[in-house]
Amino acid sequence: MANLIKFESISVTEKAGLLFFLPLASGVLGRWIQGKQIYSGLDFESILCGGARAAQDQSRYAVHGDFHCGAYDAASSFIYLPWIADLGHAAVAAFGTSTVTMVWALLFTVSLAVAIYIPLLAPMSFTSRKARLPFASLITGSVVFWGNIAGLVYALMALSTYIAARRPAVFVSVIVFAGSIKQTWLTNLTVILLLDLPWWKRWTYFLIGAAAGLAPTLWFVVTANPAEVSAWADVTRYTAMVRTPGQGLLRWAQLLGLPPNSDWIIPLWTGFAAAMVIAGLGLVEHYRPSGRARVWLGLLIAVLIIPRIASYDFLLFAPGIALLLDIATREGKRLVANTVYGACVLTLIIGIADSADHAIVLVTLTSSASIMLIGLPHARMGILAVLPNRTRKADTSYSLP
Repeated sequence: MANLIKFESISVTEKAGLLFFLPLASGVLGRWIQGKQIYSGLDFESILCGGARAAQDQSRYAVHGDFHCGAYDAASSFIYLPWIADLGHAAVAAFGTSTVTMVWALLFTVSLAVAIYIPLLAPMSFTSRKARLPFASLITGSVVFWGNIAGLVYALMALSTYIAARRPAVFVSVIVFAGSIKQTWLTNLTVILLLDLPWWKRWTYFLIGAAAGLAPTLWFVVTANPAEVSAWADVTRYTAMVRTPGQGLLRWAQLLGLPPNSDWIIPLWTGFAAAMVIAGLGLVEHYRPSGRARVWLGLLIAVLIIPRIASYDFLLFAPGIALLLDIATREGKRLVANTVYGACVLTLIIGIADSADHAIVLVTLTSSASIMLIGLPHARMGILAVLPNRTRKADTSYSLP
């Protein structure tokens, strides 16, 4: 195992591939050279601020500019469910602010290392390291700087990929935990639909996960002060649709000239998400990849159907897209692979100036198009796999590891 992480054991091609870490490295080193903080933990402090505001009988939720606390330097609004802010405040009351923030900084550092190592550098039977490394260009220095709780969530997901195909309940538990913090992380239940399980097991795990994951949100909406619920909805809407629309469908709509409150947004997302999941089903049923490969393909689709894709959402992106592009190449669609890898190179070039966020939208567009191009021709086979009383017949003319 030790040889797997020694620099000498990495091939020349893989060493060159490490250059795709430059957007991350330049963001970190640039701040260090300029004498700025490499890690601020400001996103974590927004959680603590939300708890402190609640303790002072103030709303946890306020739009950017109006969200502030005397004890914390929160640069963004608190947008998660109340329980995590209240838990953070209880920890501060018990152990003190400095202890809690220090422990989080250590936990975040370890979690981020795990969430980067497993998808990009760990050995995998279905895809090579050199095929995954170009997607390191999607991870920018901001991921380190803000200290978002996503680092912990994605580390747990990455670890769960080792057993998700054999122990779906464990994976579902991780996603339920994630969904109790941020609802859009429930898109990762897509993985369950792609596993090689009987149709009824797929739907059972999926529906239980969706119900359990949404339960805290429904409880909050039903039992909390209506003004607090309204403030949460307003802040979430403002953050996602106005201030930082991300790199997914909301950004695409913005580029097309659709306003954030357009009546077309929800129908567009619904159709897009359905097409992506059906394409994913077609991929796994036609090409029959291994259990773990199915998990990573599901995680890829789960990221791309998040309406507001943030920089940290790309942590688990690489294995699934690398496998997809390998399929495209073997099927004679080399242009598809070259287009996506070309977008990564562009992201690398722009990202060295710590501005990769402006180029990543090309990667999400080309990756989504690639999934539908490769998977939708096999949509019928995929849909039949999740319907009752159907016998699946795999196409054995193509095999994956």
